[in-house]
Amino acid sequence: MSKLKNVATAIVGIGVIGGLATVALTAVGAVLDPKYKVGPYGKRNSITFSRPYDNKLTHNFDSWRRLIERDVAYNRATREDRDYADRAMLNYEWGYTFENGTVGADELLYTVAFALLQGSRLKTLTWPLPKDE
Repeated sequence: MSKLKNVATAIVGIGVIGGLATVALTAVGAVLDPKYKVGPYGKRNSITFSRPYDNKLTHNFDSWRRLIERDVAYNRATREDRDYADRAMLNYEWGYTFENGTVGADELLYTVAFALLQGSRLKTLTWPLPKDE
């Protein structure tokens, strides 16, 4: 019976620690995931290219960003080039710099690719993005 009580106590302890960790991570996430003011092109949750990227024309924007971040070119790029690519993606997501439609999406793709592969800066980005108070 004593072993059962010890196991039960351990499970409760793990649950409490897990709950506290969830609260802490949520608070950290709120600080690390700032909300920006929406730009003139509007907040975007998806991106649609004129030609398929990873066999699809339209992607959920966060999923597409993860594809870029897992790409070999992203991981081989310098910190400065990755920062520029990340800022370009944030500009697009929050409605800055890149116009709507496939023209803006294709332009973002080229901007990110040239930054990661050649260190080129094709666009002047809005940075820092205005924060939503």
